[in-house]
Amino acid sequence: MANSIALSVTLTGDNRQLSGTLNAAQSDVRKFTTTTELESKKAATALTALGDSAITVANHLSTTQREALSFGAEIIQSGHQAAQALAATSQEAQSSTTHFDRMRSVAKQVGTALAETFSVGSIIDSAGLINETNALANSIGIATGELQAWDYAAQRTGLSSGAIGDIFKDVSSKLGELAATGSGEAADLFENLNLQIGELQRLSPDQQLIKIADAISQIEDPSQRIFYLESLSNDATRLLPLLENSAAGLRELTDEAYAMGVAMNQTDIDNAIKADQAMAQLRGTTQGFLNLLAAELGPVMASAVGSLTNFIQEAGGADKVLGTLKDTALILTTLMAGRYV
Repeated sequence: MANSIALSVTLTGDNRQLSGTLNAAQSDVRKFTTTTELESKKAATALTALGDSAITVANHLSTTQREALSFGAEIIQSGHQAAQALAATSQEAQSSTTHFDRMRSVAKQVGTALAETFSVGSIIDSAGLINETNALANSIGIATGELQAWDYAAQRTGLSSGAIGDIFKDVSSKLGELAATGSGEAADLFENLNLQIGELQRLSPDQQLIKIADAISQIEDPSQRIFYLESLSNDATRLLPLLENSAAGLRELTDEAYAMGVAMNQTDIDNAIKADQAMAQLRGTTQGFLNLLAAELGPVMASAVGSLTNFIQEAGGADKVLGTLKDTALILTTLMAGRYV
């Protein structure tokens, strides 16, 4: 910084005093000039620092403004996201409501099915079916539980309930024919597959079928496999998927039948048979009571019918009685109508 200072001094006195005074004044001027220069530099430095601080503050303000704008944009974006989330939540809520409605509908249907399944009539029918299965199993020489398990597995291949029993009967019949006559529809099967009829007759029907299926599985031509199985029973080919790979599929499904209680142990089978027999006795008792009631009421009903017949004949016949009844009904209707007019 440049400084311009004007100094006016009036001097009086002798030369020595004047010289001393001038020297002192010169010294004071130099000190003043030096001090002034230092203060000027400090002022310049302070102003420079102030300018730097002002720039720094301006930069901070600019940064703060940018951050504020960014924060505002983030708030707007968050608002959009929140709105989208609420809309999605609303849609999910509506979807959930629809799913709950479907679940309620399904639950209602399941409840109805369960009610029908566990009704008294269904339990009685189930006991009767178990008794019938037991009778069939005893007649063809197979355990009742095994027959139930085979029936469950056969139904998984598309066969109807009870069809496996018919297949077992057909196989036993064909083997019996071959053993008795040496011929029949199964003759080609035993001749070409090197099966021994005596060995098979010592097996139960289910084991006979597995043994035959093992031999047939060695044939590469599918049409021949079908031909040999059809020679035993028309629906036997349906069992091919179960009997392949050493009857692995059959074992899996029969194990499943036992695990779910579809195939029963002999104790449970016996208890179910007892229940069916008890119901049969109850039905017999009820029928007997109705028979006795009919016998007791027979004479009374016959007498009443005879008296009614005599009355109709004495009154001139059924047509005349009906005419009289209609006339009487018309008179009563007229009287009642007049009463309430």
